[in-house]
Amino acid sequence: MRIFVTVLAFIATFDTYAQVVGGHAIFDFLNVPVNAHVAGLGAQNVSVFDRDPSLFMSNPALLNKKMDKRFSLNYLPYLADVKAISLAGAYNIPKAGLFSVGFKYLDYGQMDQRTESADFVGTFGSKDYAIVVGKSHTIGNFTLGMNAKFLGSELISYKTYAWAVDAGVLFKHPKEDFTVGMAIKNMGKVVKKYTPTSKDSLPFDVQIGSSYKFRHAPLRVSLTGHTLNKWDIVYNDPNFSTKVDEEGNAEFKKVRNAERLMRHLTFALEILPIKYVDIRFGYNYLMSRELSLTDGISAAGISLGGCVRFDRYEAGFTHTIIHRSGGSNVFTVNVDLGSGYKRL
Repeated sequence: MRIFVTVLAFIATFDTYAQVVGGHAIFDFLNVPVNAHVAGLGAQNVSVFDRDPSLFMSNPALLNKKMDKRFSLNYLPYLADVKAISLAGAYNIPKAGLFSVGFKYLDYGQMDQRTESADFVGTFGSKDYAIVVGKSHTIGNFTLGMNAKFLGSELISYKTYAWAVDAGVLFKHPKEDFTVGMAIKNMGKVVKKYTPTSKDSLPFDVQIGSSYKFRHAPLRVSLTGHTLNKWDIVYNDPNFSTKVDEEGNAEFKKVRNAERLMRHLTFALEILPIKYVDIRFGYNYLMSRELSLTDGISAAGISLGGCVRFDRYEAGFTHTIIHRSGGSNVFTVNVDLGSGYKRL
């Protein structure tokens, strides 16, 4: 435990190269929820205490004994030919404690390679991947967690690699089904850049959230704040402005602080009618506003999913509305190699 605390203290003073948000960082695929459970909660959650082993990649402190001997396979057929898969598993090693291992892979498919004059010369592929190892330790009502990540990205002959860590903490109320979680994600350093002059950085993120399950109703609600390391995450493009100044130049839209705050929030509702069925609703406000065709709130950012369990297996599915033209689907299969879901 002393080593664990020492490492967390070291992380707090780590010389991180992960201060860029808003689409300027590499490895943004880490923010794509390749898991039906997380996708169904609005793509962001650091507080749901559950049995899905993939949750540890959202917050390492979510790694708990319910995940012991469970394995998760996830598949996301994304937009165009982009496809993503992820694997996760957890195992309690005697005298060492609970560990988890995960793998995330995003394949962008085949693309045409052309010269500056648009002459076709062939095709090429591109991919991103992450290998994640997690560890958690519980002290009373608090759980501390840490993930170590090896990240890679390849585009034709250009490659970049990085090491990163996540640190998390979870408070679980001793009597109520109430949790509060916090995760500091993607702290690290790029060890190999695409090019010697490229300015590569990691998608650093600070998230805080809470979940509460009602005592006399089969409902659990969650509220998560993301990208808390930067206050203003509004994409304000003057090209989409309908106002111009005295010289005829497009003006930035005025954004109120209440709007800036809302773009940090994700809302989720889970209906848990019986032990073998979950139904999930999520709403990502940032996605709704950024992918809307108008200034109003759109259906983008709404996710609907759920799961069913039988014996040792759990099958999950989530559909997320990304744009008026369509959305994305995530498929998850969890396998319990231990006692089975009948004994939960």
